[in-house]
Amino acid sequence: MHNEGAPIPPERLGSIFQPLQRASDEVDKAGRGIGLGLYIVKQVVDAHGGDVRVESTAEAGTLFTVRLPRAGRH
Repeated sequence: MHNEGAPIPPERLGSIFQPLQRASDEVDKAGRGIGLGLYIVKQVVDAHGGDVRVESTAEAGTLFTVRLPRAGRH
């Protein structure tokens, strides 16, 4: 997934896959984000032997990459 919005602050990149963590301290006025989505993604990807990464800069935006092994390969 690629997002061209505001980048995730570098000091937050190491914790955004932890439960109840968000990329921003701003209040989500729509009530959508409590900080579990990326944690759940990481748990599912880990359970399947994969890897999830994030890159975030003002110039390039934010990019999440999920890599999963092919079926039958471990």
